[in-house]
Amino acid sequence: MSYTYDEGNYVGSGAEDIWFHIDSLEGESDSKIEKREEHQAELEAKWRERRRSFIKAVAHLKTSDEIRTKTIQKILNDSVDFLANKHIAAEYLNSTFADLAKQNKTLPVMIRGVLKESLGPAFDDSAIKRRGGRWGYQGISERINSLCEEIYRNTEREIAYIRVSKVQRLIHSIADEKLGEGSYLKLDKPLMRKLLSAARLHLNLHDIDLSP
Repeated sequence: MSYTYDEGNYVGSGAEDIWFHIDSLEGESDSKIEKREEHQAELEAKWRERRRSFIKAVAHLKTSDEIRTKTIQKILNDSVDFLANKHIAAEYLNSTFADLAKQNKTLPVMIRGVLKESLGPAFDDSAIKRRGGRWGYQGISERINSLCEEIYRNTEREIAYIRVSKVQRLIHSIADEKLGEGSYLKLDKPLMRKLLSAARLHLNLHDIDLSP
């Protein structure tokens, strides 16, 4: 295979012609270089902020053991926060769900919010007897709080995915009781998906906080 130069291109001769435009050999365009430099500047700014934060966190500590413990805690917290933000971005969670997922014991707030959005005027706290009598005569808020307490205690050591399925069953049950049999099928699917995703993140963060 031989190559000749022809008006800004290398032209191959032989069984097939292969073209290499000179521009592609000159490296990145100005816009790409600018974007890369902006990204690098952002990373450096974040690193400086983390360094300042860490120095502030350990400045009052006196022993190497205290500093070591604080360092490990800082690394773990940063890692958890990074993974949480990655989950939020991957699941396209809005700021409301993202903020609630990171706060302490906000699962009841998320469930009530979705039920109010889904049921509209049908949402109220009146007592409804669930078939089978598990809930007895309890209002919606009481049922939500009861389930969430059970989920947070997690005496059976269930993973977040299983506990979130209980949230889904409760919402489906309340929708059917308020709006009629099979009404859970008409619930806003994207909203439910975001709730369940936020709930999984929330419970995983909760479990990490409780771990020894």
